[in-house]
Amino acid sequence: MDENHQDELAMISRRKLLTTGCALIAGAVFLPKVVLARPNLVKKASEKLIHFYNTHTGEFFKGVYWINGHFIPEALSDLNYLLRDWRTNEKIAINPKLFDMLHKLSFSLGTKKPLEIICGYRTSQTNEKLRQAKSGIAKRSRHLTGDAIDFRAPGIDLKDLRKAALLEKAGGVGYYPKSGFIHVDIRDKPASW
Repeated sequence: MDENHQDELAMISRRKLLTTGCALIAGAVFLPKVVLARPNLVKKASEKLIHFYNTHTGEFFKGVYWINGHFIPEALSDLNYLLRDWRTNEKIAINPKLFDMLHKLSFSLGTKKPLEIICGYRTSQTNEKLRQAKSGIAKRSRHLTGDAIDFRAPGIDLKDLRKAALLEKAGGVGYYPKSGFIHVDIRDKPASW
């Protein structure tokens, strides 16, 4: 074998070695991230988390309320208590669709702070007292049935919060800039005021 041919083979072997080595290094660097990321994506898709702060009682809820297609009864019980009528301490089963709506809103807005709850459930007595004291309180408020929540999101402009809620098209959206909150509720057809 002549000297030129040996140099040519050596150069090809070095190229193969270099190419194979680069492929192995790239695989070692990038493959674990992809493999590690996949379980995290699956985990996040199978859990729903919300973070609430009740402005009247000072109580917090931060946790998973839904996992693998099912609501967690203990979490719903804690949320029902947090969203009770704080004036009478009475609670009702809050519509879990509200939690889904607020979970989506928090995610779409990218907020990490707790949503500040102004009003969840309201007894008929509390609703009537509020109606007598203020205008704009519905006689058949969806708060009476656990289908409505009034809230604000710290760091999010109220107009932007309203727009995001309207995009959900999940029910009613009320805008109360003077009071500093929005109202969302579950109903058959989207509505806004």
